[in-house]
Amino acid sequence: MQQDTTEELAATDLPALTIMSLAQEIAVDGLPVATIADCAAASHGGPVRIHNEDHCLTLMSSATPNLPRRYLLAVADGVGGHNAGEVASETAIETLRACFEDGGHSEPHKWVTRAIHKANLAVFDHAHSDASYRSMQTTLTAVLIQGDRVAIGHVGDSRAYRFRQGSVHQLTQDHTHFLDLLRVRLVTADQAMHHPAVHQLTRSLGSEPIVRVDVVRDRIEQGDTYVVCSDGLWGSLSRGNLQRVIGDLPAEEACRRLIDLGVTLDADDNMSVGVAHIRHVVPELIGPSFLRRLRARIPGR
Repeated sequence: MQQDTTEELAATDLPALTIMSLAQEIAVDGLPVATIADCAAASHGGPVRIHNEDHCLTLMSSATPNLPRRYLLAVADGVGGHNAGEVASETAIETLRACFEDGGHSEPHKWVTRAIHKANLAVFDHAHSDASYRSMQTTLTAVLIQGDRVAIGHVGDSRAYRFRQGSVHQLTQDHTHFLDLLRVRLVTADQAMHHPAVHQLTRSLGSEPIVRVDVVRDRIEQGDTYVVCSDGLWGSLSRGNLQRVIGDLPAEEACRRLIDLGVTLDADDNMSVGVAHIRHVVPELIGPSFLRRLRARIPGR
């Protein structure tokens, strides 16, 4: 059973906290269920900004006899004046939603690549259809879980992390001028807190009709947790804080507490986060890659 809820929690003089969560039973209409994930996403304007230019998303596909259940987490952080950043991030997220709800089956890494290319073109077209949106752009990081595989599509400086057996691994690399300077040793990691290049994007959705998408492919294990968040959150919380807060909390409660901690620490930007706890894993045995490997072993082919 899929439960998709959106809740707004009022806060004095602060943009509302928006929570989206998915709850799933072990079986749906008698159909077998493969991977089980507890997913939630939350977005908050933060204690400083007047407008929230972030958007987030969590979706779960329906159970079918032939296709594995899929889960999607995504965060977009918009940039641009006069609320254009909010429009850019919403356009990207809603394009992802439409791609996901269209259904179909493809390799996870191909799906996220294609979906983000569509989101980029949607933002670009929207930006050039209205002069007030001309400079709008957005980051986008999406985590697609399918069977025992994960594909992460990434553009910008939102991040995806994997928590496994007590360790935290950052799966994406920021597309910023600071990271470019760090690679050639013109700055040090210690300068990240205050260097202006930290928030200067080198890649984003909407700036060009075609964007280069980083794709990370991973195999999941039972007990893994995947986290995707905008720079407003990871910039205000250490990895240690992320790990301590998430722990074994249900995904929705983990999202709430991360946002609460960011507000407590006076985060200077909007904050969005998505959490997916992997509760049960069944490998995706029947799929395009499996069938290709099977055909390759048939004599005479």
